Amino acid sequence: MNQVAILWVEPITEVLQDEAEATGDGEVLVLDGKYASLSLQTLGTFTATVKFEGSMDGENYHELKGINLNTGAGLSETTSTGVYSVPVVGIKRFRARISAYTSGEVTVLASAQAIPVPVVPGP
Repeated sequence: MNQVAILWVEPITEVLQDEAEATGDGEVLVLDGKYASLSLQTLGTFTATVKFEGSMDGENYHELKGINLNTGAGLSETTSTGVYSVPVVGIKRFRARISAYTSGEVTVLASAQAIPVPVVPGP
């Protein structure tokens, strides 16, 4: 009888923007394609635009569409505080880039979750 093992990847949490007061890339979250979903929270009082961006090669970033968990709206950027979910299957690197800034302090928290994968050994 074959036994099923579960491949588990530890969730990771990172501060991507820490009371930022200017445009900039912020910290890069290294996912290495091991995670399925990313939860983000934007905090602070600010007038700024935060773009959700991912890279499969670790160098070239493109906007990723997420979901505002309060409204259910799809988006690839935000100008307000809130909680968001972004699918990141196959993504190596993720960042929350401040593309426009007028005033205030922007904080972005991120938590990546993997989906446990059942592994069935061979005969």
